[in-house]
Amino acid sequence: MTRIDPIFQLESPLLFAHRGGVWEAPESTVKAFFHAIKNAKTDILELDIQLTRDGEFVVWHGPDLDNVRIKGHRHKPTERRRRKIYHYDWGELCEKAWVADPKMKLLKAEDRNLELVDNRDKERCLLLLSDFLIQFPEFPLNIEMKKSFKRKINDTSRKGLKDNIKAFTNILDGDPSARKKVVVSANDDYIDEFREVNQEKYPTGLSAKEQLILKIIGKDMSNRALETS
Repeated sequence: MTRIDPIFQLESPLLFAHRGGVWEAPESTVKAFFHAIKNAKTDILELDIQLTRDGEFVVWHGPDLDNVRIKGHRHKPTERRRRKIYHYDWGELCEKAWVADPKMKLLKAEDRNLELVDNRDKERCLLLLSDFLIQFPEFPLNIEMKKSFKRKINDTSRKGLKDNIKAFTNILDGDPSARKKVVVSANDDYIDEFREVNQEKYPTGLSAKEQLILKIIGKDMSNRALETS
């Protein structure tokens, strides 16, 4: 007997590609997501979103860039003055930041030599959410808002979480595909704010309070997805 997932309307169990395959390819890159689709035959693409200093939405778990080669910056991440994605403007990273293979993550930061990362391979560059949506138009998505959503974006009208979520929503609304998108966060206030801005337009993950309600009284909640490890 098969079961149809109520959120994605696909036959379960569903295979999620975490960052495209965090231990199988350069995470969160075109190369990783193509790997998940072609080799792993994934059902859902999972991605995390971080903000740069100038407020661009980048597909990246981070926030550190210790496994990313950056043009013009030291190849030893521990020797860099700036190590987080929100320490950079997008112009410093666009086609100038290449993600290392998974084996690099097994090394301590002080032992990593990012000069070994192939900077000729455009498919391992960091990419914007807007570009990701165009490159991968067919697949349902599980998108996580990371902590940098709360940052003030200097010299703009974006003063914090609500403004960044509005800008994020504009990108989601502009997705050329009608695919299902679930938005989640480890921070309940992010989820609450996202729901308020969107009037429940997009399915979201359960907050900690809702998970407790579900566990104790088993109450069904529409347009909600429960994430487990």
